[in-house]
Formats: sequence, structure tokens, C-alpha cells
Amino acid sequence: MLDPTPTLARGLVFSFRDFGARVHRLTEGLWDAQFWARPYAYGNSMGHLTLHITGNLNYYIGAQIAGTAYVRDRNREFTDPAPPSKDEALRRLDDAVEMVVATVAAQSADDWSAAYSAIGLEHVQDRFGIFMVCVTHFHHHIGQMIYLAKEHERQAADGTGAGAPIHYAHTNLVARDWRRLGRFYEHALGCTAGPERDLSGEWLARGTGVKGARVVGAHYRLPGAGPTGPTLEIFEYQPREDAAPPPANRMGFGHIAFAVPDVEAAKAAVLAAGGSGVGSTESVAIDGAGRITWTYVRDPEGNIIELQRRESDERAPTAWARSNRPA
Repeated sequence: MLDPTPTLARGLVFSFRDFGARVHRLTEGLWDAQFWARPYAYGNSMGHLTLHITGNLNYYIGAQIAGTAYVRDRNREFTDPAPPSKDEALRRLDDAVEMVVATVAAQSADDWSAAYSAIGLEHVQDRFGIFMVCVTHFHHHIGQMIYLAKEHERQAADGTGAGAPIHYAHTNLVARDWRRLGRFYEHALGCTAGPERDLSGEWLARGTGVKGARVVGAHYRLPGAGPTGPTLEIFEYQPREDAAPPPANRMGFGHIAFAVPDVEAAKAAVLAAGGSGVGSTESVAIDGAGRITWTYVRDPEGNIIELQRRESDERAPTAWARSNRPA
């Protein structure tokens, strides 16, 4: 009888390596924060799907056939609070693919029908079956990654959402008299006042860490920045904490703000780099501004940074995101 091993091995090796290369191509243009960001309000990121595929291969083939003693934490593949860098996640996937390739190459004609069992895939009876399950599982998630890549590109093109690059949003000044200070920036420096803000509520107190916080003021468009450029935010707080006018050489300011693809992912990056948190992450709809998800963090010197994401609409999930729970 003709031994099917060379044909089976050749097909599986090609597929696993081709799928691994596709993950690299689909994520090539993403920086780390995008790699871990969810471009939809549901589903997973490129990074978490990469971890999930890696865990799937390492457990069902590595631990159960190759004897690698790999211990899987499936939930962590989707919820790791301190995920690796994009490069490290892709390196782990490459290692898993090469482990699978070596395991495929080690199979004899009799091995394909050897008994197989693993938690979660009790219906799989032999080794050929598990190789087929894993290669189709890999392909399934590449299909999801294609949609994620397209959405990243779309959002990057229109400058919104998780596909948009980080850009500078505004600088905040806390004023004793915001109107007077605003007029100075208008008259002396050519800034243009935007709509007035009068914000208060538990969401503001939680987010700023200031009990009973209320802010009034406006954003002033900076000269030369254009209609979508960064602004100078001049706010007056109640309650107010007075301070002496700072000397020219004193370090510090109100806060600087960055528009980011994913507020929680950006916060995690700040903390990992030596920063610290200030208040909670809040999401609030503001007339004329859309929905803003934001949080305050501190840099290593203690200066406050606002991380924010603005959304103008809510997008409904598509059919692929409602697919069955993967293995």
C-alpha cells in the first residue's frame, strides 16, 4: 500500500508555514498598541488571536504529541494584563509553527492513526484528526485577522478609531479665571475660542480624582493647527486648589493629552514604562463632542497625561464576530 506520509506531511507543513507567514503580513503595518487594540467594540485584537493560535498549537500538538510539557492558560490568551511585545508574540508563534512542522516530519505511516485524546477535543480520535483540527482552526482565525486588518486600514484612512495613529490632542491649563486667560490667548497669540464647557458629575470626580469636581471653560484652537489640530484647553475647577504662580524654571503643567487607539492598552503601556494611574477610566457622551473614553495617568515625573478615544458612532457586530467559541 502506498504510504501517504510524504503527501500528508508536505501539505500540512506548507499550510502551517503559509498561515504563520500570513499573520506576519497582516500585522506588518501595526505598531504595538494597534496590535493589541480591538478595532471593534467586540471581538479580539490581532495580538490576542496570535496568542490564542500559539496556545492552541503548543497544547494540542506540542504537549499531547511532541511531549513538550506545555501548560496552557487559555483564558490568559485573551485577557493577559501585561502582554508581550508584538515582536515577541510573533516570535512565539513562529516557534510554535516550527515545533508543529518538526512533529509532522516525525510521524510515520502508523502514527497518523495512533490514538489521540485531549481535554476539550474529546471527539478527535487520532493524530491525523488533531492535525486537521489545528490547521483549520489556524485558518479560521486568519479569516478574522483579515477583517481586523481591513478595519485598521479603514480607521487609519479616516483618522478615527483603533486604526488611527496616536496624535497630539490638547494641552490643558487650569486657570483662576478661564475667561480672562482665554481672552489673553485670543488677543495675544491668535487662538480661537471653541464652544464653552460646563462639566460635572460622578464620572468627572472619579476620572480626575477630585471629589465634587466641576470644570468650566473652553478649547482654544491654536494658530496654524487647522480645524482638526491640537487645542489649548483652558478650564477653571471647582473646588479649586490655589497655588503660587510658578517660576519659569519649575517643572510641571496641567496635563497633555494624546488621542490613542485603545485607552486601556495605552494606559498599560504607560504603567509598564514607569508611569502611574490617577483616576478611573471613564466613558461619557458630551453634546457636540461625541462619546469620549478617557483616563488620567502620570508620567514618571508626576506630570498628568490624558489618554482619550473619541467615537462618533457605534458600529454593530458583523456575522464573523459572532462565530462559535474557538478551541
